[in-house]
Amino acid sequence: MVRHFRSGVLATQSLKFPGYPYTSALPFCTDQQGRPVVLISHLAEHTQNAVHTIPGESYLAPTLAIAEAESEILAHMNADHAHNLRDYCRHVHERTAESAQMIGIDCDGFDVLADAEVLRFDFDTEVKDAGAARAELVNLAKASRV
Repeated sequence: MVRHFRSGVLATQSLKFPGYPYTSALPFCTDQQGRPVVLISHLAEHTQNAVHTIPGESYLAPTLAIAEAESEILAHMNADHAHNLRDYCRHVHERTAESAQMIGIDCDGFDVLADAEVLRFDFDTEVKDAGAARAELVNLAKASRV
């Protein structure tokens, strides 16, 4: 679910005012394991609050084979299946793209840069490896031809 969003709200317990939250809106992305990636300064109050409360290791998820295959899948799809990517954009998002480039793939779906817009495509089932990704992409290609 988190992969569908590009921004959110970060809240930490304030060290300056104990018992009160400190919140702000910020952009983020997710890594292959679904963990939010947030770039904040060491000077930011959130950083000071978070460093004292949450160890990052507690959020680790197992690494899936799809993460290791990502660069090969992207290269293959962009070199050999750009027409399918444009078809996916039309079929799923009703966008007619001049150009489409797969820019990321993970266990939940993939992202395509269609002209200047990033579009998210969800898989029907969790994809753990390149073979499962291929099956999902072929199914989507077949559905896009209809």
